Amino acid sequence: MFFSSGFRRFLNVCVAVVIAVLMLTGCSSVTQKNKAIEPDVNEIFKEMYSAVTVAASANGNEAKFRWKNNTKPFPYKEASWSDVTVFPCEEGKGKLKLMATTYDQGLGSEDFSAQVEKVRAAWESRGLNVRTVGSSKNNSEIATDLPYGTTVVYSAGAGGESVEADTECFAGFKGDESSAQVYPGEKA
Repeated sequence: MFFSSGFRRFLNVCVAVVIAVLMLTGCSSVTQKNKAIEPDVNEIFKEMYSAVTVAASANGNEAKFRWKNNTKPFPYKEASWSDVTVFPCEEGKGKLKLMATTYDQGLGSEDFSAQVEKVRAAWESRGLNVRTVGSSKNNSEIATDLPYGTTVVYSAGAGGESVEADTECFAGFKGDESSAQVYPGEKA
């Protein structure tokens, strides 16, 4: 069984095309599967809660922070994502918004740069990149961006301090709340 050289070339090309198609199909399937894997929402919450509690304690005012629409003391000691309001997103996903404030300090119109710099130093000591968001006579703000799209903003102003954090939308936040792990807060 001898094939002509032209027929052998034709077979080689066909085999090469089939192999290329199989490789491309397999690679795209792996890529599609990897896109479907979401990060663990407990880990997202842990990073967010850590950044918020560090900011809340940097100026020694952690006992003054409140959350849940300023109705409850901020749970500096420990919390889980099931303690935070989950806001709905598209396609059965949810995102977290966490806000802790101290609006009872009555700081007046003092210079807030010292407070902001303490929070900046505390975040940077944990390896976070910090950027200035805004500054005015009555308010100063800095922010840090955590993995998976979470942004945490610290503000110091005439009324007091606040720390706000927002996550991206993830299906896990609309999942079983009994899977929410409790994490301790961190101190600056």
